[in-house]
Amino acid sequence: MNRFVKHILFTDLILLGAGVLPLYFVASTSHALAALAALIFTSTYTLVGTMLTNRYFHAGHKEFMSNVFGTVATRLLALAAAIFVVLKYTSLPEITFTVSIFISYIGKSIQEILFIHRKSAHT
Repeated sequence: MNRFVKHILFTDLILLGAGVLPLYFVASTSHALAALAALIFTSTYTLVGTMLTNRYFHAGHKEFMSNVFGTVATRLLALAAAIFVVLKYTSLPEITFTVSIFISYIGKSIQEILFIHRKSAHT
């Protein structure tokens, strides 16, 4: 398994232990489900970005930029659509879900940037 995927899964385990489980025991199950949904959405977002980075890393600069960074907008739109669907059509707590998305997205985006930076430093 890729080292970066292990880092994402480790981050998810930390966020599960620090956020989802306490919410499950302190608040209702819906709060824990909201935080879990946020983790799933942001992990999917990050792993798709990583897959594209690995796929196009050794391509030419123009192709890399258009395929990897060009898909950031597409991935953000997909994430925004998923957030909209959850907020509009489910009864999950909005504040818990939004805060969980924000925390998880920031952490995993930083990891994704560091991944690209480390990968470019090793070549």
